[in-house]
Amino acid sequence: MNNIMKILWLFYLLISISFASMPVFAALTVQLEQDRISVNETVQLQVEIDRQVTDELDTRPLERDFVILANLSNKRVNLVNGKASPFTTWAIRLAPKRSGSLTIPSLEVAGIRSQSLTLQVSESSVGRNRSSGASIFIETEVDPETPYVQGMARYTVRVFYAAMLTMARVSEPELNIALVRQIGKDDEYTVNREGRRYQVVERQYAVLPQQSGQMVIPAPVLDGTVVGYSIARQRRNFHAFGQGAPSSSFATNRSVRIRGEAKMLSVQPRPAEMHSADWLPAEQVELDEEWQSLDNMIHVGDSLQRSVVIRARGVVGEQLPDVDPGSVDGFKVYLNTTKTDTRDVKNNIEGVKSRNMTFMPTHTGQFTIPAIYLQWWDTHDNQARVAQLPERTVKVLPVRNTEILSSQSKADLSANNQLSAVSDIWPWIVSFIFALLWLITVGLWWRSNRYRVENDRKIAAASSFWQPSQVARTQFLAACKVNDAGIARRRLLEWAAAHWPDNPPTGLASLARRFNDPAIQDALNTLDRSLYCNEHGAWDGSQLGKLIQKLPANQNRTMDKNVLPDLY
Repeated sequence: MNNIMKILWLFYLLISISFASMPVFAALTVQLEQDRISVNETVQLQVEIDRQVTDELDTRPLERDFVILANLSNKRVNLVNGKASPFTTWAIRLAPKRSGSLTIPSLEVAGIRSQSLTLQVSESSVGRNRSSGASIFIETEVDPETPYVQGMARYTVRVFYAAMLTMARVSEPELNIALVRQIGKDDEYTVNREGRRYQVVERQYAVLPQQSGQMVIPAPVLDGTVVGYSIARQRRNFHAFGQGAPSSSFATNRSVRIRGEAKMLSVQPRPAEMHSADWLPAEQVELDEEWQSLDNMIHVGDSLQRSVVIRARGVVGEQLPDVDPGSVDGFKVYLNTTKTDTRDVKNNIEGVKSRNMTFMPTHTGQFTIPAIYLQWWDTHDNQARVAQLPERTVKVLPVRNTEILSSQSKADLSANNQLSAVSDIWPWIVSFIFALLWLITVGLWWRSNRYRVENDRKIAAASSFWQPSQVARTQFLAACKVNDAGIARRRLLEWAAAHWPDNPPTGLASLARRFNDPAIQDALNTLDRSLYCNEHGAWDGSQLGKLIQKLPANQNRTMDKNVLPDLY
């Protein structure tokens, strides 16, 4: 019997030693704050392991169905009956990407995997949020819904909130085929909706689509934190970074992600009745001018300065065409500096372009500086309109110094007649007159040469101005899509001039030599031939738009030094 007891005792001792030497396996637990939410709400996932680890929690499996708004980790030690128990906890704030039954996949840390969970996400629309008196919702509005290509659509985003919202950020509209510009600053006001008082933040954008067809403005997304104060009512087994006292008052911060509504635009193409080379869809266009002098008389050798300003509502300054008076009989015209700007006006934008020009008379007579016409499309009344500056008649008189000389000569001749008796001094008087004439002639030649050098410098300065590269490239690709050969050539050369400001190409043939691709060179030659043959409508720009997406870099600046410009 004693032997049996000894054997049992020895067996028990061996089993105890075996269990004591076995490794202690850590447990990885996951828990959701709640298992049912709407698509516009967020949920917190808690991941906890009963040890302190230095490894990072791999959250990449969550990114399939969720947007991770926050990921905070915490290490703590619990003391129970004098025994220390270490823990590492992660609090992850998730926003669902879609509705339905979503799975929280198994996560891994320190070689330990957790179990998977299921989250039910219900549909939630903006209309239902409003009717149910939601504390936060977004309204979107677009006007008009059928803008013209390169015309403006006014896009408005309004955020309504009746809770304490902090760290809020609303996504910007990002569109690859449109120019987007915010109009002014945010507007803040208060409204009552269905018996509830809301603070409203309103923001407006100018959206200018660069190609016709259907275009979607994505739904705006608001990410923020709602702060509230209440009595602690947390679930006993759920805590982010330790539990507070069961009945204490504390601040509850809840991350939110709210989506608005996407908007669809039906972009109209350029109307067929618009025959102008330039396409300007605007709400209002004004032409203004300023002359150096209102006097309609000028002398040969003097210059006449003119400044022409275009102001257009609903477009940016880069969309405005260049003002060119063309050739004017009796004058040489020099186009000087051009300035563009885009300004914010009330609920709108205004593009401004000013151009200075100099008129140098070539001979005497009465001449007419022709009127300037600018054809544009009224997007409000859907009809073509023309803005114009009136013509001006100018009388050109002889050189000012010649008149002075003529009067002086007559006075000298009268004096010579009175002194005809003194015949021995008249040769000296005549010599003096001829010497004076020679000095005046040299002075006039020097003055005209100075004007020529200065005007050449102004012409060179004017030729270095080009539209911004991004706008010129966008408008070139848009012109290729609608097969407009004239605009495609103009915008392509503007793009190339902005790309090579020190050595802009003089024409399409000059530009073709900068590409090593024979296909691009053939496409540019095809565009050149269509312009020479005046067959703009037969040109297909799709191939050229696909071939030229960017311009080559590091070109030799002296490549086109001796190349003559293209003739048109």
